[in-house]
Amino acid sequence: MIEISGIETFCECKAHSSPVQIDKINCNDLTYDVFHQKYMHQNVPLVIESVPQKWKSMQTWIKSDGIDFDHLRETLPNHKVPIADCSKQHLNSHEKFEMNLHDFLDYWSTAEPNCDNKLWYLKDWHLRKGQPSYDFYNIPQYFASDWLNEYLHGSEQDDYKFVYMGPKGTWTPFHVDVFQSFSWSTNIFGIKKWILVHPNEERKLLDNLNNLPFAITEEMLQKTGCAYICLLQKAGDTIFVPSGWYHQVHNIEDTISINHNFFNGCNVLHVWSALQENYQKVVIEISDCRDMDNFEGHCQIMLKALHGMNFEDFFDLLKVIVDNRIQRHRRTGDQLPINEFAIGENLCLFDLKSCLSVLDKVERSHKELNFGVEIWDACNQLSSAINEELKNYID
Repeated sequence: MIEISGIETFCECKAHSSPVQIDKINCNDLTYDVFHQKYMHQNVPLVIESVPQKWKSMQTWIKSDGIDFDHLRETLPNHKVPIADCSKQHLNSHEKFEMNLHDFLDYWSTAEPNCDNKLWYLKDWHLRKGQPSYDFYNIPQYFASDWLNEYLHGSEQDDYKFVYMGPKGTWTPFHVDVFQSFSWSTNIFGIKKWILVHPNEERKLLDNLNNLPFAITEEMLQKTGCAYICLLQKAGDTIFVPSGWYHQVHNIEDTISINHNFFNGCNVLHVWSALQENYQKVVIEISDCRDMDNFEGHCQIMLKALHGMNFEDFFDLLKVIVDNRIQRHRRTGDQLPINEFAIGENLCLFDLKSCLSVLDKVERSHKELNFGVEIWDACNQLSSAINEELKNYID
């Protein structure tokens, strides 16, 4: 079971802490309650050691002298996989293409990775969704409260569960995680170098056009006075990246990792703020078309295209979480599992109160938003359902 100790964590959002270095804790010495209160709720990064020791991927994808490419070829289907060419920039990312998995493994295992200007990185691969019966890892308890993937479970939409594989020298450019979500990344093999910039410090890197750099260096961060943290992530290490921490990651060696994006009651206000901020950008961008029919509908279409989520998606997600938590509370003798972990009553209450905090903030922002009647009605119904359920807790 995942559970927290009490109601003292029920508040809107703690201020960002500013650690000089990142704590490292062995998973055997870290409880869910401590992780929830000290790291997730405080929005502080953490490295958790020894998480994947019993994972099938750790035991079978790796052999004594490196990656077991033969096993990967024998075990994984030769489907198309997404590849980033780390030698070529496209807008604010790397150029993307697809190739068969086995062709990528041949490239990686037999050729010099950097020859012919090839620097290919298999990333954002939805292996678990494509092979749901292949049990190659288990979600750590610390990340089991995952509203984003809970909402998407069983749907036709892509989830936010990924496998990354790449040779030495591949890398991910400077970015912040989708939706201002949390993320976690577990190294199965190899070493990654992470540079994490404290929240809001990235503004010091903006150019005259208000654009952030595609790539950063420690020298650049020092010159601009950005507060940042640099660390090496070894095989077996899991890094928790909080909301709003821009970061860049280099593979110092051949590397395999498993990564999730997620959010929950600890950072849902960050997610809502990011959604609202991107909505305002869309409105400004097409403000000269304000007189068109269904202007708000066009804004929501653009918001979905640019941000990956619009208002309807967000409130649909909240409804799923609220319904699931209310169902859990009313079935006290039959606790509902989330990612294979039962959720405790205090955490259930925390989730409901977090949803209510977001809905209250939405209500306070109503003058800036142009919700249709259906969305406002849905928000009011959710608030009423939560308040009614909270009365049952008190009673």
